[in-house]
Amino acid sequence: VHVAFALGWIGLSVAAPFTGSGPGLVLTVANAVLLVAAALVVVAPGVARRVDPGAGDPGGALLGRICSALGAAGVVVPAVTLVAAAAGLPGAPASRQLPGVGTGTVQFVLTLALVAFMLAGTWGLAGLDRKAGPRAMGGLASWFALLVAAAVANALGLGVMFWTASFFGVPASPGAGGPPGRRLFLDEPVWWTAALVPVLVAGLVVAGLVLWHASRSDAARLAARLEPHYGRHGGEVAGAWALAGLTDRAGQALGLVTGIGLAGFAAVTVFYQFRLLDPVGGLAGLLATVGSWAMAASLAGLVLLGRRAYSDPGLRRTVGILWDVATFWPRAVHPLSPPCYTERVLPELIARVRRLTADEADLVLISGHSQGSVIGASVVLQLDPAVRERVRLLTHGSPLRRLYAAFFPAYFGPEALDAVRRAVPWFNLYRLSDPIGGPVFERVDPFGPREALSAVDLFCWDPARPEPGDPLPVTRGHADYWFDPPYAEAVRRLTAASLREG
Repeated sequence: VHVAFALGWIGLSVAAPFTGSGPGLVLTVANAVLLVAAALVVVAPGVARRVDPGAGDPGGALLGRICSALGAAGVVVPAVTLVAAAAGLPGAPASRQLPGVGTGTVQFVLTLALVAFMLAGTWGLAGLDRKAGPRAMGGLASWFALLVAAAVANALGLGVMFWTASFFGVPASPGAGGPPGRRLFLDEPVWWTAALVPVLVAGLVVAGLVLWHASRSDAARLAARLEPHYGRHGGEVAGAWALAGLTDRAGQALGLVTGIGLAGFAAVTVFYQFRLLDPVGGLAGLLATVGSWAMAASLAGLVLLGRRAYSDPGLRRTVGILWDVATFWPRAVHPLSPPCYTERVLPELIARVRRLTADEADLVLISGHSQGSVIGASVVLQLDPAVRERVRLLTHGSPLRRLYAAFFPAYFGPEALDAVRRAVPWFNLYRLSDPIGGPVFERVDPFGPREALSAVDLFCWDPARPEPGDPLPVTRGHADYWFDPPYAEAVRRLTAASLREG
């Protein structure tokens, strides 16, 4: 249905200028019917209903046939439209200006209204539940994420538009005088949007400088306290710890960049509505030209990024982390998103734990690193009480509190984390050099007294403290927690507790 709607919109855009002829009118109506049918199917209750794998779905057969028919029509109708237009549809407009130029104002206004509506809706939903604990960006993180996603999508789309116009002719503004020649006219809002790209880049630079200054300040504060432990390497370790701590300031940086983008968007709106500047000439034209080339270059950069991920283990690991987070949640919104592995992994792990704890003498220790700690906590919450008695949980490099509790408080808020702590004996290892993992309940002061034996969070020194005169060991950051002495200690304490209970 999603693809049918997208292709039908393309078909409608191609056929609409030829409504003066019979064939053009028929194709326009056919594509419009396709769009309306797809919109009606999307809002049907059965589309959003989630059904367990293998379970019966009463009424689903009819809905399946409708979706199949829409999928076929979504390919056939736009294809016929494109072939007919390429062959030459009668009733073409006499103007040399491409159809659709001049409608940018409507799209501009609709975009502003949609941004305002999403902000009001997100703010209202965030205010309904104030018991979820600390939330990222005051509960508006989803709105900021939507803005970033929309900005990236628009940048890619406009990059294709400018690249195509440059390939077939010369991009120009509809208000420019003189003979058309090889100029291809793009709406003025398109030029103004391109002019915003350098402004956003400047915002990223400002955010980077703010984070750099914060990192330097944190490193200077930590260096003096680390010198007794690391000697002359204290400054180096402090820099690594301060750099990893920037994750906690990601919301501030995102808010700063978004604020700069919104301010630029508001300025562009004023310039456009009151015709204060020409979007093609002068400074605005220079910014728009730079932005258009930057957006076109972003397309090539995205392809190169995907290609490089195959040969660069570090980049592939970073992409994999983002992929893990994206594919953890069930696919309930976008049909082209990757399938959710959680709906397969959790039932399999739960079944395996049940088999392994069938004998009362058996004990299962779930050790989860990074995203695995999220999976482990989810498994524990879904186990039967009798099975939980034979289960222990060890997490390390865990983003449960640092990221998941802040961005997904409805699922991993304080109540859920407390439920995991009450359900099973649990230890969580974390480092201050880890940019992703962190404590789940309470940050242990590495310079204070040793933590209590009953604490869930255990601090790990990273890098390991060298002997006098020895070089500084490698900083592991987010990897290889099982080489740290607290890992073996946590395993011993968890199994010892089980033996005492037995």
